Amino acid sequence: MAVRDILNELRIQIYISVEKYTIILAKFFGYPENPGMPAIQPGTHAKWRLFNSLKTRETSGFPPRIDPENLGQALFGKWPELQPVDRVIFENSDDGYYNFYILNFRNLFFLPDWLSEFIQIRFNLCLDIGLLEMARDVLFLLIFLYYKLLETRLMTYWFLTVNPYTRPWVYFIGVTDWIEEFLGGFVPSILGVDTLPGIFMTFVGYVGDSLNHLVFTMPFLPSEGRPAKTMINGELKDIIVFRHLPILWYKYPIPEDVKEFWYNKRPDILNYMIKSYKNLDIEFYPSSVLKEVYEQHEQHLTNSDIIKTISTQITAENISYLQEFSNYLNHYQEECWNFFVKISDKFVF
Repeated sequence: MAVRDILNELRIQIYISVEKYTIILAKFFGYPENPGMPAIQPGTHAKWRLFNSLKTRETSGFPPRIDPENLGQALFGKWPELQPVDRVIFENSDDGYYNFYILNFRNLFFLPDWLSEFIQIRFNLCLDIGLLEMARDVLFLLIFLYYKLLETRLMTYWFLTVNPYTRPWVYFIGVTDWIEEFLGGFVPSILGVDTLPGIFMTFVGYVGDSLNHLVFTMPFLPSEGRPAKTMINGELKDIIVFRHLPILWYKYPIPEDVKEFWYNKRPDILNYMIKSYKNLDIEFYPSSVLKEVYEQHEQHLTNSDIIKTISTQITAENISYLQEFSNYLNHYQEECWNFFVKISDKFVF
């Protein structure tokens, strides 16, 4: 038998074995009675309809549009401005004190739940998100500067008199050409023109513009937001609402600085939390207050134990004296009776 025939026979046996075990596995899940999940056509599901009804959030773009207002902008271009999504905070005694909503658009971006949870728990950034906003601003600035380097490097292609391997152009090459060395083989050239720099600049601009639509939802997780509608300036708007108790404050202990703030400066929030979520196993008082209360309670118990011990000793001693006196009377009862009889006979008339 030839080697080819052996391989064909082996191939047939593999097909038969795979088919056999696939049918066995399918029968385990109810085949052929179980047809599987029903197919949902795009546009028929409620989430698809909601997404299709949303508008796209418009910003000044990245890089900004070329409409200079002075000579400096005409020479060097306009400086981009970060336009983050505004969070509208509202508080009341019914919904809580850390509620907020944002306008809902189809091009909003949120951090993944696991990353948002990691930032809040590991770095204690749940209410004050100023550090996160500053990091976003710095990243936006770095992306813009890198975009300008790419733009300058691309301009050198169109000036034949410029030698890109001389100073200062060589510095731009050192910063930007690693991309071409890494991805140059994957992007084709069109009519002898390398398209990689233009495509990569488009990608960098998209990443920079996406920072305008990045939303931080602390102290909530992004998945806790609920779509809703509300009237804003007489117009019905789509919003995402975050309210009530954040899930991380139930899953993990509430940060101590937050509880200290409630206890010292906002007792109304503390009273609301205790009243609204008293059935949950959550500690709303700061540890320093609980420690002080525990020490006072322990001292009170200690004093009570001392008093209780002294009173027990006095009672025990009194019982002992009474018992000894009773034994003494029982022992000398007959002698006392005889003495009493003799005395009484002398007084008989």
